[in-house]
Amino acid sequence: MSEMMTTKNILVIGASGLTGQAIVTEALQRGLGVTAYVRDKAKAAGLPSSVRVMQGDGRDAAALGPALTGIDAVVIPAGGRKDPVSAEIVKTVVPLMQKNSILRLIVLSAYGAVDGRGFYGWVMKTAARPVVADKTAMEQVLRNSGLDWTAVRPGILTDGAATRSVTAAENAVLKGMPRISRADVAAFIVDELEHPKFVRRSPVISV
Repeated sequence: MSEMMTTKNILVIGASGLTGQAIVTEALQRGLGVTAYVRDKAKAAGLPSSVRVMQGDGRDAAALGPALTGIDAVVIPAGGRKDPVSAEIVKTVVPLMQKNSILRLIVLSAYGAVDGRGFYGWVMKTAARPVVADKTAMEQVLRNSGLDWTAVRPGILTDGAATRSVTAAENAVLKGMPRISRADVAAFIVDELEHPKFVRRSPVISV
């Protein structure tokens, strides 16, 4: 699948995190409307005034439901080494999206989830075992969701500038200790919103 999608308004769950902020910035630069869903509004104080900010836990269906009003697609960068809750958030989001007839969902997964191979895959499965287990469980939920999902698997995230030269492929094996900027991850995610190539797939991305 590689076609233009009509995505005008997106919901970013975990928008106050570093990757979430990068996604919000990229989406705004492309002219998309953004709703930022955060656990603490104070941490979203630096977001542009054009962003609709809503507060709540991604695992709280009652709080999350209203944030989906007027939304065309959902992006979830939330969940990481310090807070491996991606699977729980996706379990909450999926039925709400189904109820609201929202099909497009892009999540930030991790290399090593499900079938990561090579040295870096081994490192992730040992040193980052809770994260990999969480992302693996999350991807299993996606596969049974019926939604048009994409699970993006990057290497080590950095705060560098975007190179705009991201390579994406399923089943790719990352070598060494690969790094990719959050800005490049954000650009890839918004590209995938606008011109989907990996629907119901889990691309490994690198630069």
